Amino acid sequence: MPWSARRIRMPEPRRCELEAFTVPDPGPGEAVVGTAWSLVSPGTELAVYTGIHQGLTNPQMSWPKFPFLAGYSAAGTILAVGPGVASLATGDRVAFPGHHASHGIVKESAPHLLKLPDGLETREAAFLRCCASPSSRCSRPARLWGRRWPCRGWG
Repeated sequence: MPWSARRIRMPEPRRCELEAFTVPDPGPGEAVVGTAWSLVSPGTELAVYTGIHQGLTNPQMSWPKFPFLAGYSAAGTILAVGPGVASLATGDRVAFPGHHASHGIVKESAPHLLKLPDGLETREAAFLRCCASPSSRCSRPARLWGRRWPCRGWG
């Protein structure tokens, strides 16, 4: 049962469009998510929107380029699972690397796909993907303990 969906698309700098698209049934190892919340990155997405992101003009970088599907940190509810999906079920709440879209497809094996525990609000879970960026820069704390060190974040 395909879903009618909408997403934000940036065709060029400083322009956003609401675009209709169809989400197909999930394939093997995939799930369809109904997005409840998506988080706007004040670093990456603002740089793309304004046209100043380094990847837009560097031919050696493949991302980002226009047209650009905005968003990479979202949370919602699993609407359907494809064949072979074992760790997700319809109705599960998840944080996932999703666009600013009403629906998305996610692979069960996707990094940053997390089932939400009871007590964690879905809107708060939309922050998880953006929080992974600074935390991944802090992955060797033993070498740095007691010293000053930079930690990049929110971008």
